[in-house]
Amino acid sequence: MDRKYVWFAGTAVVLMLADLATKQMIIEQIPYRGGFSAIDGFFNIVHARNRGAAFGLLNDGDPRFVMPFFIVV
Repeated sequence: MDRKYVWFAGTAVVLMLADLATKQMIIEQIPYRGGFSAIDGFFNIVHARNRGAAFGLLNDGDPRFVMPFFIVV
């Protein structure tokens, strides 16, 4: 296997684990809809939930429709 693919896959795994770890930290330490300013006036960390897709697409949709829709798409 080519080294660049191994490096790419390793980087992807590390980034996914970091993403999951930070999400878990937020769930455990910040109350729902609470947050704090990471960079004042520019970047806030907020505990929010999105059951839909990117940018809240189908967030309020009926789960009986949304899950089959995402599986098909």
